[in-house]
Amino acid sequence: MSFSVAGDRAKTIFNKMPDSSLVQNIPEGTCLSGDIVKLKEGMLCILTKGDDNFESYSCRVDLNYATGTTERIDLNRYLHCGEDADF
Repeated sequence: MSFSVAGDRAKTIFNKMPDSSLVQNIPEGTCLSGDIVKLKEGMLCILTKGDDNFESYSCRVDLNYATGTTERIDLNRYLHCGEDADF
């Protein structure tokens, strides 16, 4: 089970995540290209910057429904998410 958080709540979560969780060197041409991404255990947060100082934050959390614990997120699911993606 996954759920998403956006807006100010996602910005707060993103800013609290340690800088050591920053994912760098994301390959060009991927779904996350051009974004600033932090990944920590079961949470993936993305900061997208646009023109005129526009910023958009979103976080995705993967939970194990049976145990209520976070699941490890596979970043490759978000890097290679073309039309044939299954999530």
